[in-house]
Amino acid sequence: MTSILIVDDEEMICTYLEMHFRNEGYTTFSAQNGLEGIKICQEHFPNIIISDIKMPKCDGVQFIQLIKENKDYNPVIFYMTAYSDVTIGTAYDLGVDALFKKPFQMKDILGGIKKFSKIKEEHGQIEEQKKINDIKTSENAQLTLLAELSTGISHNINNHISYITTSSYVLKKYLEKENDENDKYSKMIQISEKIHAHALMTYRIVKSMKMLARKNHSEDEKENVCLLSIIQSSIDLLEENLKLGMIKYIINCHNDIYIKCFPEQIMQVFLNLLQNSCDALSSIESGDKWINIDVCRIDNNIEIAFTDSGFGIPENVRNRIMDPFFTTKDRGKGTGVGLSLSKKILEAHDGTLSLDESSKNTRFVASFKST
Repeated sequence: MTSILIVDDEEMICTYLEMHFRNEGYTTFSAQNGLEGIKICQEHFPNIIISDIKMPKCDGVQFIQLIKENKDYNPVIFYMTAYSDVTIGTAYDLGVDALFKKPFQMKDILGGIKKFSKIKEEHGQIEEQKKINDIKTSENAQLTLLAELSTGISHNINNHISYITTSSYVLKKYLEKENDENDKYSKMIQISEKIHAHALMTYRIVKSMKMLARKNHSEDEKENVCLLSIIQSSIDLLEENLKLGMIKYIINCHNDIYIKCFPEQIMQVFLNLLQNSCDALSSIESGDKWINIDVCRIDNNIEIAFTDSGFGIPENVRNRIMDPFFTTKDRGKGTGVGLSLSKKILEAHDGTLSLDESSKNTRFVASFKST
């Protein structure tokens, strides 16, 4: 819902405007000077600001200058003034969208709100799409480079892994034979088993990186892929994060469930959901920390639910959580595009991504049509 802030030291004007705006369905705030207005902007980020110019403590010019310091906040701004010394040029130099002389006509202000809100919205959508495209271009460039490097690197790594797995297996068999006669080799057997297990894990990580780096270009190139393999590959890449965060995970998925998809794109979605859970759980200092991945068939759909032991998404941000560039993470820790891009990826696969608001924990559900 569009919100409007009225900043004027005349209480009657604030009351009059608020009454009309509320009748039109707008949410309203009011302030008696620029300092009060700044506090409201910092807390509520109103879409539209209507400000007087001559005010005590902090006048309209100072108020707008302070607003403009926040480059991420770009409301529609109107000036109201009864003084002839404030010209349209002066107002526009400050970044004001329109100037209304007192006494004003209510229909003029309402018309201005509708006109400039539409312009700002269209401009915002263009800028938003440009940012998304820039991020996609950057990600595609990184994935292209990764794809070019991964083929040669994975070949070399796999050669070494093959030697390690084979040698550790032969060593284990030899030690088991010797251990029948002498129990002193039992510890060495355990070590050889760990070497073998870690070598296999390295192989799976390399395989997962190759999957992530692949690029498909046409609908015909979609593959019928085992869902469990995509989930496991995503977990493999985040294994270290899970260990460092002391986060347990459980995967409930049969190995006979397949989806037709671009696997590297679906893996990106799963990685994002899992990383979000890791980030949220990292702030929890005590108690069990876990992530459950539950897969089930419902009618003609396959649903994958990612649930973590976090406290859930605050109610006041649930409607915005998948908006582009919206993030609840600290500055520098999140771009705010992960969930919105994940949603777009799933929609391109005729699927959906939704937040389960009925869950007391954080629970996202990805849904696909079954093949």
